[in-house]
Amino acid sequence: MLDWEWAHPGDPVEDLAWCEWIVRSYHAEHVNTLDGFFSAYGRRPAWSVRHQQMISQARWLAEMTERWEIADEDRVQTRWRQLAATEAWAE
Repeated sequence: MLDWEWAHPGDPVEDLAWCEWIVRSYHAEHVNTLDGFFSAYGRRPAWSVRHQQMISQARWLAEMTERWEIADEDRVQTRWRQLAATEAWAE
């Protein structure tokens, strides 16, 4: 099965950063496994590149949530807090 909803030509860092964002946001106890993730990929893009991409994706998610889930103010606020947390991360 292939989901084309978000498919587009892009930089592989987008996918790598999205995976890293998920781990850091929801599975912080497994951040140490990211070394193996990047090793399997074959390279570890620079932190500044990955971090900027994670910030961009978190901002997109926060803005999308605000547009489409107005009735759920708690969820909207959670997404903006996630963006703030993402911006504060250090490698």
